[in-house]
Amino acid sequence: MIQSARKDSAKVLGYVDTGYFGFPPNNRRTRSGETSAAAWTSQAEGDVDAWYSYYGGYGLDGIFFDDALADCGSDNADVSLYITLRDYVKQHTDATVVDNPGGTVEQCYTSAADTLVTFEGTYASYVNWSPPAWESSASPSRLWHLVYDTPDENNMKNAIALSKARNAGYVYVTPDNVPNPWDTLPTGSYWTSDLSQAGTGS
Repeated sequence: MIQSARKDSAKVLGYVDTGYFGFPPNNRRTRSGETSAAAWTSQAEGDVDAWYSYYGGYGLDGIFFDDALADCGSDNADVSLYITLRDYVKQHTDATVVDNPGGTVEQCYTSAADTLVTFEGTYASYVNWSPPAWESSASPSRLWHLVYDTPDENNMKNAIALSKARNAGYVYVTPDNVPNPWDTLPTGSYWTSDLSQAGTGS
């Protein structure tokens, strides 16, 4: 499947949860029940190793770090955690690193990933959302917007037009909704139009 996707010029990324490194207010625990940043780093690096062990030989393109922090932290302590993970992934040739805080993220995180998911939310919230000023001068390849609960093709086309106006080089728009808007792909003309709008700039 990875090889087939790559033949169609798609990148395949392994999913790794960083659990906000266990920081408040989420206080997420690792699979072994720990909350420390060191424990989360160890688990994330182990998950990266597992992805490359299983699928590296098939052409895995990199890693998608989810539940990411968004603040630089005191003396850049928070973003440094993601720089460490980036460097760990970059041991693999041509690996792509994506961080997903799912919302407004400070500019320091451009040093922690190739691409940042700076919006993840509903169409209704996307229409009224304003990106931070630094995004307007960033390379579009650094920005990715994920828009769900987009009920029809006209709304989808508007969302994609907004993503381009907001300088995002990557966008995914879906009619799917919570609890998991990412568990299905759109179907029919919605999907073909989704691909066309995103890919052609029309």
